[in-house]
Amino acid sequence: MKEYEKIFFDDISKIGADSVHGASHLTVECVYAMKRLIAAGASRYAIRRGALQMAQARPMMASIFRFANDLLFHIEGRHYKKEALFFCDRYLMQMKKSSDKSSFFAAKQIAQGDRVLTHSFSSLVYETLIRAAKYTKFRVICTESRPKNEGVRLARKLCRFGIETLLVSDAAAPAFCKEADLVLVGSDGIGRFGLVHKVGTFAILLGAQRYGVKSVCVTTETKFWPGGVESVTEPLKDPGELADEDCYEIANIYFDITPLKYISKIVTEKEVLDNRQCTLLCEKIPLHPLLQ
Repeated sequence: MKEYEKIFFDDISKIGADSVHGASHLTVECVYAMKRLIAAGASRYAIRRGALQMAQARPMMASIFRFANDLLFHIEGRHYKKEALFFCDRYLMQMKKSSDKSSFFAAKQIAQGDRVLTHSFSSLVYETLIRAAKYTKFRVICTESRPKNEGVRLARKLCRFGIETLLVSDAAAPAFCKEADLVLVGSDGIGRFGLVHKVGTFAILLGAQRYGVKSVCVTTETKFWPGGVESVTEPLKDPGELADEDCYEIANIYFDITPLKYISKIVTEKEVLDNRQCTLLCEKIPLHPLLQ
């Protein structure tokens, strides 16, 4: 293995072990790592192998998988390095534009006086709330989002922006759905099999349905898995984040999967979808043979 391939492997290993940043940030890191690999003179074979490593690094984050999947289709031609670098730059630009459009459309889902319940810290949800706060007044209910407490960080940032915020425990969140007018969540990925997001999302969306509360997921099309991906599996995380004991088994997971039928609306940069339309969108996305 050449030196620049070792550097790339180390970069992807760090991304795989990162338990602080979200899917959007880590996808950007993957794109820059791939650009460095290509610029260093990597062969077509090395780029393919790098794309496969990326796709496996964070199995619950669809935008990383999609970047690897779509890149593989762009290195089949004669000028594969030039085409790959162009694709990387375009992907970064499209991610920013898509996020801006999605948050713009999602902000329209928030009405004057709404009580908005959200979970974890989605950058798209944060952008949506900040955008909506410029023209309407509402209250936000944040969850702690254990074990990393991303929701506490979100609550703190919203307060600094002047948005009235209530922090509740994860276990209390489904019950607090009856106090909400809207449940707004982000996504780490959407597939035919459901919405992947921070563990606890499934329970919250069940609570929203139980109390007749509208639920909205704000996302971008880069976070949709191809229809050929039938499921995703998350490796267990550090048990010490939950408890420091060795007398019982500990299962620490960061994500859960919610069937799409429990989400009222899925807002993308192009349109507002229902669960059937989401499934159709996934089916239209080609899956590269190397990732099947």
